[in-house]
Amino acid sequence: MTHQTIPVYVINLDRRPDRWQAISERLDRLGIEASRIAAVDAHRIAPPDDVPTRPRLMAAVANMMSQARAMRLLLESGHPAALILEDDAVLAGDTPRLLESAEWWPDGFNIVRLEAGKPRLRAMHDPCGETPTGRELRPVGKWIEGAAAYMIDRHGAAQVIEAFSKPFETVDRSRSVDHTLFDLRVSRIARRLRPVQIVPGMAYQDGSPSDYDEWRKIVSMAGWRKGYWQMRSVPFRFAHYWPLRARGRIKDVHLGYSEWP
Repeated sequence: MTHQTIPVYVINLDRRPDRWQAISERLDRLGIEASRIAAVDAHRIAPPDDVPTRPRLMAAVANMMSQARAMRLLLESGHPAALILEDDAVLAGDTPRLLESAEWWPDGFNIVRLEAGKPRLRAMHDPCGETPTGRELRPVGKWIEGAAAYMIDRHGAAQVIEAFSKPFETVDRSRSVDHTLFDLRVSRIARRLRPVQIVPGMAYQDGSPSDYDEWRKIVSMAGWRKGYWQMRSVPFRFAHYWPLRARGRIKDVHLGYSEWP
């Protein structure tokens, strides 16, 4: 039986108690205690008067506000770090070992991804440490999508809260939570946080329909154009990636989910 010292926060909409029940049962089976964070409902927010066009993704704005709630709770708690989950996250069997202490946390990095995302090759650096059960800790080399399961320390949370305090502006720059946290190409916050990926991954999303799916379909032409030009400018803003790649300091590593190391 492990002793949990790292808090776990689960983001869940008030109108979806079924999803809270489902993830609570999954966490109970692992012996993980979690606190529920009431998610901000995208249906209940509106752009400020000085925003000329509707943001590309209202879901992203609501998600940023919800993530900020969890991070504020971390700063108020006094704990060194926290595990933040969306309510469709499924965790591997050795996750409780991560929550015993933060002694395994790699120096100089503020955020650690548990989520595997879709199984594929990902650009990553050489390992900078390992989890208590022997999974590799590899700094992200470019970007890995998804923000359903990650750990963040107090210093990183303070930086993210500042960025998320103006979510419409942050969405305008980085487009979504996972781009802001993990996309080194387009996000200054990500480059400051220096995200680390656990390999093999130890979390995935259960695939259940999301209440935000309808919002993800609301895309203005202005939003598409901005996203296009953001990605066109990536090679110029991400010039340091290619020399590291050429010297073998960033390489493609297969990332997938594994129930046990």
